[in-house]
Amino acid sequence: MRRTSAIICEFNPLHNGHVRLIRDAKDKGSDRVICIMSGNFVQRGEPAIADKYTRAKAAILAGADLVLELPMPFSAASAEYFACAGVEIAERLGCVDELVFGSENGDIKALTEIAENQLSTDFINRFRRLYTGENGYAASAQMAYEELFGKNDALSCPNNILGIEYIKTLIRLKSNIAPRTIARENNYSDEELLGEFPSATALRKLILSGEMEKTASQMPSSSYDMLLDAKENGLFPCDNEKYGFAVLSSMRLSDPASIAMCEGISGGLENRIVQSALSCVAYTELLEKIATKKYTDARLRRALLFSLLGVIPSDMALKPFYVNLLAAGDEGRELLSFVRKNAMIAVATKMADKKSVICGLDDIARADASRLFDIEKKAEALYTLCLPNIKEAGFFEKMIPFVEK
Repeated sequence: MRRTSAIICEFNPLHNGHVRLIRDAKDKGSDRVICIMSGNFVQRGEPAIADKYTRAKAAILAGADLVLELPMPFSAASAEYFACAGVEIAERLGCVDELVFGSENGDIKALTEIAENQLSTDFINRFRRLYTGENGYAASAQMAYEELFGKNDALSCPNNILGIEYIKTLIRLKSNIAPRTIARENNYSDEELLGEFPSATALRKLILSGEMEKTASQMPSSSYDMLLDAKENGLFPCDNEKYGFAVLSSMRLSDPASIAMCEGISGGLENRIVQSALSCVAYTELLEKIATKKYTDARLRRALLFSLLGVIPSDMALKPFYVNLLAAGDEGRELLSFVRKNAMIAVATKMADKKSVICGLDDIARADASRLFDIEKKAEALYTLCLPNIKEAGFFEKMIPFVEK
């Protein structure tokens, strides 16, 4: 039996640490690696620095075999929704044996114990009582855990938290997919080039400051060359100032009541956003002005993005009805053939595939799938406005997945 690993990822951009993760999966016995990768918007609640097709091709050239898209709104959601959607896709592909991820502690036994504790009735009830007022999700979860099981430093680390959410979803699904983790060498938010495997945050900082050449040694040459090609074609790097202008424009023209309906908005935040947008002249200024103890920077970025796209809380409970094929290697083509015949989720390569899936559903499912399809289209239209050379709204709908010959 051939063994397949899945990696839920962003590759924003792909660097040597990501290559290490792909190679580790194969070194530990997997024949094939499927990457379930965020599309054009990532968990930071902002556009990816490079478009999804560029990042997907880079992954194939770095050793991955198949890259499928983790769609909006889940790709830009908080850890529990991001993890749930990624694991659901891996499960429904019907061919994944192992889920591999990086974490700060690199201890799968410890992370699994935390996940099991967080699924207990006592924890769920305690968490629900604490998740109110000024307490955010992560802070409430940490407080509930400490009260019941004692202090655990793993809960203060973002990749540990994400890994715990992966494991919780696998347990809920009664999945046969085995979780496995490897230790990260640096924190994902480190802004300096530290150690052998610096963070994507540090690389983005250099790229956006005009020092891209300093990142060349931190990623495969094929990935670096692809970014240069994308830059030459006006597709890279994504312009954060253009995105910020889109946010400010939308918020200045929005009605607080309509924003209040969106995912991540509560407690009068809608009024603070609209009023602040009228006086702020930059996206970063807006984030600073509306921040509170409850609303962390990441949470605010997601809330603003979801407000632009009209994402509402009920959207987060939906399940993907199809996944977009972004790229496939030689082994991936064979794997793709298996998935198309046996998976519990459709794989789309073009717009007609998505429409065919939606048309084949019953009325309720069709409405849900259409809702996610509309969010996807809005997100793509927004992303094209943020490119160095602005493209038409449907630009990425015409893109062809990279398939290695």
